[in-house]
Amino acid sequence: HTPESLDKVLSLLRPLTKGRLIAVFGSAGERDRAKRPRLAEVASRYADLFVITQEDPRLEDPKAILSEIEAGAVSSGKRSGEDYLVIDDRAQAVREAIRRAKPGDTVLLAGKGHEASIIVGEEKVPWDEAGQARTALREVGFAA
Repeated sequence: HTPESLDKVLSLLRPLTKGRLIAVFGSAGERDRAKRPRLAEVASRYADLFVITQEDPRLEDPKAILSEIEAGAVSSGKRSGEDYLVIDDRAQAVREAIRRAKPGDTVLLAGKGHEASIIVGEEKVPWDEAGQARTALREVGFAA
């Protein structure tokens, strides 16, 4: 995804959300690095909490990607641990976002929904975002 697409979906969800808007997103490795901080800047405008996480790091250092995204959160005046979280493991990021959600909140899982893998190095690691969300919902007591 791009900062523009994230802006469109978050700006659409903001007025529809009675509670907090929580977003989970990352940025692919070996792609446009300039967009990384912009993603967090966009999330900073709309989300009450966002979780920066892995999304196809490929051969690039995942922690470097996360740091580049986080720079946009910092420049927007957001506080780590309060306004945003950095969680490298995407499954854990999804679980944490859902764990923190309360009735009336909206959780957006952006970037991997329809994809069946996460590319780490040269390996395609099986991935099921909807399945991860269902598991997280069960863990917090919702039937999914």
